Amino acid sequence: MSIKKRARREIARAFTFEAVRVDSTVVQGKKTMALGVCLAISVVFALQAAAHTEGQQKAEKEVRQIAALALDPTARPLVSQTVAEFLKVPRADLVRERRATNLNYGFLFVAHRLATSGTTLAGIATRLHAGKTIWEVGNEQHADWRQIAADAKKLNDRIEAAFYNFFKDGRPYAVRGSSDGYDAAKDSISADPEGLTKQDIAGAQDTYLRCFRRARGEGASHAEMPDERDHTPPQAEGDPR
Repeated sequence: MSIKKRARREIARAFTFEAVRVDSTVVQGKKTMALGVCLAISVVFALQAAAHTEGQQKAEKEVRQIAALALDPTARPLVSQTVAEFLKVPRADLVRERRATNLNYGFLFVAHRLATSGTTLAGIATRLHAGKTIWEVGNEQHADWRQIAADAKKLNDRIEAAFYNFFKDGRPYAVRGSSDGYDAAKDSISADPEGLTKQDIAGAQDTYLRCFRRARGEGASHAEMPDERDHTPPQAEGDPR
């Protein structure tokens, strides 16, 4: 028998023996591997759930800020106009939707974002009327809370810019004409303060005053700007402060 053939035979025997010897180990290894795969899948799902929760928490924070900035009737016209422009929806439609769904501007923003993923505002309104929260509706639709949080932040930045530009004009109390016939007095619902904390309202006040001070410091007409001591920033309607 040639050396090559003998070598092949011995190698074949070695592999056969090794396979028999470690057969129980192989089986145990397969079990261990299966357990490892299950644990890995569990970790992935846990991480996804954590990321989802974190995204929702960020979205809630930004959405509360939108609602808080719109809480005061003096600031609401600017907020409503900015939201309408951001969503590319006529402001009159937003007012009607708010009255139909009893959603503040923050929650209405979320509803519009959810409506882009296949459902309708009417469908969302039906579930809200059935007792679900906007967050529960979103979770049922597997909402991308991170994206919604990022969009809400962009909207908050635009609202702040609108406040600044308003004060920069030097006419903070001037009544601006509106071709759409918007009436801030009619744009009020019982749910406007829903979910807002004192911290949220204080944050809205800080934003309002920060824009005012920044505009005044950059050349806005001091003669036409109100005295800061007499200025009333956005706050909850009826708030004793």
